[in-house]
Amino acid sequence: MRYSVVHLGVPIGVVDLPEGRWWAGGLLEPLPAYGAIRPVLERASAIAGPSAAAGILALPAGDAPDERGLSWEAAETLRRAAALEFELRDAGGLRVAAEVVRLADPGDGKGPRVRATFRAASAGPPARLAPTRRDDGAQQDLPPV
Repeated sequence: MRYSVVHLGVPIGVVDLPEGRWWAGGLLEPLPAYGAIRPVLERASAIAGPSAAAGILALPAGDAPDERGLSWEAAETLRRAAALEFELRDAGGLRVAAEVVRLADPGDGKGPRVRATFRAASAGPPARLAPTRRDDGAQQDLPPV
């Protein structure tokens, strides 16, 4: 399925992701607005290394990148790249429920990668069942399923 990748409310690219998986990844097709974050991702790869930059993709929501063995400068550039926040939008412009959306450019010439994790994502609050009447006529609210 084709999604827009959005950063701070601005579409920065599009990506095709397979459906029906708890995570999915693909290559970003950058839009002009990608230029605003390109330097951050490219610097992470150039200074921290391609492997460390690509490692950002698998970070769970809220986790920091592994900085062991990195210089202060490399660790800082990696943290900056990992701190960027993204979301997915469907063809209608609606936000897609994803636990986390990550971008990284390992600098191999193939372009930036996108990885979205859907496992713990929620589409919103659970549905609430309509109240029903008991046999004695009193109203009974059923808990959400």
